[in-house]
Amino acid sequence: MKNKYTFLTFVYMLCILFQVKSNNVQVTNVSILNQNTTAKTTQIKFDLSWENSWRTNSAENNWDAVWIFVKYRVKGQTLWNHATLDTTGHVAGTGSKIDSVGDGKGVFMKAANVMALQNVNYTANRLRWRYGVDGVLDNDSVDICVYAIEMVYVPQNSFYLGDANSISDGNFKQAGNSFNLPFQVTSENAITLSPSTGGTLGTNSFGYNMDDFYSSTQALPSNFPKGYAGFYCMKYEITQGQYVEFLNKINSIQASNRFPNSNGTSRHTITGTWPAFSATAPYRGCNFLSNLDVAAYSDWSGLRLMTELEYEKACRGPNTAVVGEFAWGSTNIFGVTGFVNDGTTSETASNAGANCNYNNAFGPMRAGFSTGTSPGTRESTGATYYGIKDMSGSNMEIIINIGTTTGRIFTATNGDGYLDAAGNANATNWPTGTAGYGRKGGAWNVPLSTKSYCTVSNRYYALYTTTSRDGATGGRCVRTY
Repeated sequence: MKNKYTFLTFVYMLCILFQVKSNNVQVTNVSILNQNTTAKTTQIKFDLSWENSWRTNSAENNWDAVWIFVKYRVKGQTLWNHATLDTTGHVAGTGSKIDSVGDGKGVFMKAANVMALQNVNYTANRLRWRYGVDGVLDNDSVDICVYAIEMVYVPQNSFYLGDANSISDGNFKQAGNSFNLPFQVTSENAITLSPSTGGTLGTNSFGYNMDDFYSSTQALPSNFPKGYAGFYCMKYEITQGQYVEFLNKINSIQASNRFPNSNGTSRHTITGTWPAFSATAPYRGCNFLSNLDVAAYSDWSGLRLMTELEYEKACRGPNTAVVGEFAWGSTNIFGVTGFVNDGTTSETASNAGANCNYNNAFGPMRAGFSTGTSPGTRESTGATYYGIKDMSGSNMEIIINIGTTTGRIFTATNGDGYLDAAGNANATNWPTGTAGYGRKGGAWNVPLSTKSYCTVSNRYYALYTTTSRDGATGGRCVRTY
């Protein structure tokens, strides 16, 4: 549904409703006002609501937020562009705060003050769009869509890699230590990767493929994101609804390369043709995503890929590692045996107390299917130390590994909202082929006998080199603030 508004000589066609298919975040009542033809700016006004929001200044000392970005299309053209937002001049609704970012690719919205877990509704928010910078003329007619992705802030602090587990799946440890003691990351400085030298980072044997530093010393550069510095992480996996919106906003050639084309298999429901792809279960985690698919979605949305070190930090926080722990910080795991309200916003496990979607033949479920999401009560809700959901089980997380030269060149460059002609990410120093990527966290099809694949430290698939799509792989994005 689109409405037409006229402000001065600037005419807009607006996507007035967009629901991100995760935990019911909604952008509504979009309008345009206060066009300034001298400064070449205008304001985009909207209401924003989502469920299970919080902000704490104790223990976890973090909050959830929503990443807001805008796509626009000049009337008569098919190409959707990424809007450049100002770093000042935004207006946050009562009770909320808008944090600008330097590249103007979006903003973060969060609670303005400490707040217990609750649903929020922030009205009359305004973002200042620098339309002149984007080459839009004062009297152009433009289609605009406002997008929202729920995120969680992972603050700066030290953390541990590895958990002293004796399982030989490439888990991190202090190099040269026969007891597999965890390695503490205390800064973003370069780290020596070594097979034998005590006090540096090593691994306990091998996973699917061998790390190159298992037999010879390597260096992890200072500009590789290690997880010590603060970053934002998607609260939920990329959903099928979110991926549909992405496919419909890139061009037909790009979409043909990014379309999974797996409808009807392992609960994947994306079908159709460009620019009218759809999903019958839009709130469900999106499977059948390849390395290049997740990289492209990250770049298009102004976000970036997650490193395997950031994955362990996002799960464990600053806590001392627990041997064999899952994302919720304990060794207890309660698998889903079935589900109710299938395909809806309230889809959940049919067996009470389930906190992990693994050991089944179904497929992915609604992102964040277990009740609740804030820090605390982690085991019962399947949440990480910081309140991130589905990091153990569900779909495997695509990550950047440190066991290959290609992975180690990765830097914290955020996406710019645009892809190359073929629909691939084109951000600087991101892997473009098979090497450099991997998987963490296990998946819905991991059997009980290998549930260790779902643990935080397990690296069996950390160097899994493939560009293919499978029904147990999805992903999520992060952003350096």
